[in-house]
Amino acid sequence: MEPEARAMARALGLPRLAAGRYSGNAPSGPVEVFTIGLGAANVPVQQVNDRDVVILGGVAGALDPQLKSGDVVVEAEAGKELGTIVFHGKIETVDRVLGGLEEKAQLFRKTAALAVDMEGAVVRRLFPHFVHVRGIVDTAADVLPVVFRSMVDEAGKVRPVRLLRLLLTQPWLIKDLLRIGRQNAQAESAMAQTVMRMVIGWKGQ
Repeated sequence: MEPEARAMARALGLPRLAAGRYSGNAPSGPVEVFTIGLGAANVPVQQVNDRDVVILGGVAGALDPQLKSGDVVVEAEAGKELGTIVFHGKIETVDRVLGGLEEKAQLFRKTAALAVDMEGAVVRRLFPHFVHVRGIVDTAADVLPVVFRSMVDEAGKVRPVRLLRLLLTQPWLIKDLLRIGRQNAQAESAMAQTVMRMVIGWKGQ
């Protein structure tokens, strides 16, 4: 999503080359950041070779009750040096937003995954050297109104007309919207800082 890509690029000091693409150099070598869209609809397969390490960064919902908003979950190949992380474990991929508490609880019992996203499985299948980093927005105890999903487009940008219509017709959701916005910003920042520490920490490896 564009907001997450922008957060990572900012943390790494990468300039914007084009819409959804940032590129520059880190201590570990050349780094590029791409926006892949909701459900990983725009993965730049041609831009990656078999030796590259692909980091998928973004935000996610928690399945494990011990996770809090702003925590970071990392899933990576065995033996990869991760630097400072908060939690290390499985991130499950689904094809839609999970809003209900029981739905989250059932998926946690079934998979033992710490968090849930909508892109990881697609990217994992494509690239042999894959690291998955997610900042937690909603906890396992948070109910996320499904209507919020329609407020952003496939690149993660807010649809202003739909947002205005929602606020006019369902003003009682404003409090939840502001809370989710704060949690999302915190999760993006924590995720981007973790990615930055990883990239810098891989110098010379």
